[in-house]
Amino acid sequence: VHWALDKNLIEYVENHNSMSFKSLDAHPDDEIIPRELSSIVLAAFNDLSPILWDALKIASCIGYSFDADVYNALTDLGFIPKIKKLANRYDAFEKCDGNRYKWKHQAVYEAVKSLLIKSQRQKIHSMIAEVFERNVKGGMLGDAGKGDVHRLLARHCSLAQKWDSAFNQYMEAGKRAEETYNFTEATSMYQEALSIQEKMHPTPLPRSRLLPTVKLGNCLRELARYEESEAVLTRCLIEAERTMSEIDGDEQMYVHVLASLATLYQNESKYDDAKKLYEKALPIARTIQESRSSLWLAGQIAGYAEILRKSGDLASAEGLHREALDIRSLAAEEGS
Repeated sequence: VHWALDKNLIEYVENHNSMSFKSLDAHPDDEIIPRELSSIVLAAFNDLSPILWDALKIASCIGYSFDADVYNALTDLGFIPKIKKLANRYDAFEKCDGNRYKWKHQAVYEAVKSLLIKSQRQKIHSMIAEVFERNVKGGMLGDAGKGDVHRLLARHCSLAQKWDSAFNQYMEAGKRAEETYNFTEATSMYQEALSIQEKMHPTPLPRSRLLPTVKLGNCLRELARYEESEAVLTRCLIEAERTMSEIDGDEQMYVHVLASLATLYQNESKYDDAKKLYEKALPIARTIQESRSSLWLAGQIAGYAEILRKSGDLASAEGLHREALDIRSLAAEEGS
């Protein structure tokens, strides 16, 4: 608007508190507003070096704002030092909320984004993902921004169309969110993992297919969104039962799904339904886990015992709890 006012292309109409176009016929062609406004918006950066232009393009792919502690991991690209230079000398960025940077002008951000075609953006996201992956594997990220790293890496992998890596990183981000009891974030991460799964070729194995679904159902249960949780886990159980009839059926995952739905029914005080599921799950768990020091088996036994206790069958519950305790004690002895 300031540019157009300076060129005398528009005028302020005080009575209507609005702007209106003047006749453009009297103006030379070089004063007409160009189709690509980015050339006006980015005029201040015409003298930038190619290296700093690259930093602008990378920043436009990352987003409107970003955590300097996290993206300082892009040491191979010298990214954050260049952002500081662009902020101090060219007024392109400003600090906000601690050590976060954001674009100072939305128009500049949009203009830089408009310069990149899809394949260029994909290449930049791929480059960022590769640097992050190297640093994650090498343990070079430290504690700064650790909770965000897997989520951000998953996003970059997804935008680079590296579907397998994106799926694994969304799963890891969900796991870390669960560990801090942030079930809302974990729910979002597992939903993203499921959407990525549809783009993966070849189709993942049954365990990988079912795991994000059952984890999503568990998180919805923790958020007391019982109806949604039941719908998700019921669909998951149907899929698990279907795979059990195939050659590559995963019995341990089948037990996991049965136990998850049983725990939901327990939370809803549907003890009879919960017991029926555990009566299917426990014999399979005993068969596939022959070790008498298996903590996984102890967990399944204790889960069934707790449902029996809440349903009033105290004698059976005590017997199973004692069995689970014996297994855990044996595991502790073997571990020492």
